[in-house]
Amino acid sequence: MIKNWINRKISAGQCKTALQEIEIFLGAIKAKDDQDVAMLVAIATLIRVNLAENGGLSKQVLAGEGSPMERKNSQLYVTNLVREFQKRGQPFDAAGGMVWLHSLKVQTYPELVEKVSELWIELKRGFPHVENKLAEIAELTGKKTPVTALKSYRYVPTGMAPGI
Repeated sequence: MIKNWINRKISAGQCKTALQEIEIFLGAIKAKDDQDVAMLVAIATLIRVNLAENGGLSKQVLAGEGSPMERKNSQLYVTNLVREFQKRGQPFDAAGGMVWLHSLKVQTYPELVEKVSELWIELKRGFPHVENKLAEIAELTGKKTPVTALKSYRYVPTGMAPGI
């Protein structure tokens, strides 16, 4: 009984922290213009495609269809990836990873769905400009944009931002 009470208190605290983190991230995105949002979407798309191809994050997990262990492992993997980007001084990549991290947190804390849906509504502002941003990234890096990224940059996890 005490163990369950402690677990609920810990979970409630973690949910509150996750909500605060999403609100900060959402506030930063709301302050950006559509071109900046498009760059974030482009980076997040490239990260998602790369993770899907290398087994770090599947479409099933983003849709909440993977096993609880798969979902937990994916969230941990993306958390560590974001931390690594931050350590390496790659803030744009970290922000792109945070799009997926916040989206995955909804699976653990359903209370976050409203804020994460708001996040996706804001990200939608960048959709019309993403192809140009993907071309800019390809030019800067000298790497060809994966066809999957060009075809799927409008991907939104199941249940987020209805109507897009």
